[in-house]
Amino acid sequence: MNTWLSEFGTSFSGQRILVTGASGFIGSHLCDALLALGAEVYTLSRSANPPLGCKNLFIDLNDLDALRGVVVQSRPHIVYHLAAQVTAQQSISLVLPTLHNNLVGTVNLFLAFAESDVQQVITVGSSEVSHLTPSFSPYAVSKAGVDLYADLFQRNYGLPIVKIRLFMAYGPRQKPNKLVPYVVRSCLLGQPPYIQSGGRVCDFIYIVDVVRGLLAAGMQKNLNGYSLDLGTGESISIKDLTAMISSSTGGLVEPVFSEVSDRVMEKPQFADLALTKKLLNWNPMFSLEEGLKNTVLWFRSNLNTGKTNAN
Repeated sequence: MNTWLSEFGTSFSGQRILVTGASGFIGSHLCDALLALGAEVYTLSRSANPPLGCKNLFIDLNDLDALRGVVVQSRPHIVYHLAAQVTAQQSISLVLPTLHNNLVGTVNLFLAFAESDVQQVITVGSSEVSHLTPSFSPYAVSKAGVDLYADLFQRNYGLPIVKIRLFMAYGPRQKPNKLVPYVVRSCLLGQPPYIQSGGRVCDFIYIVDVVRGLLAAGMQKNLNGYSLDLGTGESISIKDLTAMISSSTGGLVEPVFSEVSDRVMEKPQFADLALTKKLLNWNPMFSLEEGLKNTVLWFRSNLNTGKTNAN
C-alpha cells in the first residue's frame, strides 16, 4: 500500500515498536507498514528471519529472564503481540503446545512489561473467542485464557493493554495451507480444492485493512481495557467463498465438499464494528471481491516462486 503516510502521517515516526510474530503473515505486513512510517521496529523470534529493516532479538517467549532483558534493550513505546501457534484443528495433541506457546508465552510477556514504561500493549486474539465462550479448539481456549490474563494485568497491575479480536485475515504472502491461499493456488493449478467445512460461516478481512486497524489502535492512547473486533461486519459461508475464488480464477475448477464437517459446535462469526469504528475512526476499505482479486493476482504472479510467510 503506497498511502500509509497519507493516512497515518508522522504518528509512528521515531517510535520504538516491538512486534512479536513478525515473521508471520500479519506481522510481516505490519512491520512493512511501520518501517514505511518511520518507526524503529524491534522483533522477537526464536529462529525465523524478520522483515528487512527490523532489529531482531532472538528469544523464546517462554524464557522470562530473556524477555526482561528485551525490555531493557528495546524500551518500546508500543508492543504488538501477534506471536501464536495458530491452528483451528481440534486434536488433543495440540493442547500442550498451544498452552505453552500461546498462553504461558503471553503471560511471560505481560510480566516482563508490567513494570516498564510501555505506552500500549496490543494483543491480537481470535474471532473464535467471544465473551469467554470460545469455539472448541485448543487454540481458541488458549486465546480465551490470554484475554483473561490481559484483563488481570490491565486492571490489577496497570499494564496498558487493548485487545484486538481479529477475524479471518487473508491476502498476499499468506501460507498456502491457510484456506484462501489453498483454494486460490488449487484453482490456479487446475486442482479441485477439497473443503471439509463448507457450511462454516466467517468474516473475512483483507490484510491491508487488518494493518490499518492495528496501526489505528497503536495511535490511540485511551483504549486501555477495551476489546475491539477487527473484521468487515459481514459474513460468508466457506462454500460461497470458495465459489467466488473459483470464479475469480477462471471458474475452470469445481471444488469438492465433504458431507461431514471437521468442526464441531461451530457458530457463525462476524465482527461487531460499532465500538471499533467509534474508538479507532476506522472502516474497512476493501470489499471481499476487491481483496480476493488482489490476492489472486499476487498468487498468480508468485505461483512457482514459493514466496510465503510463516503464519
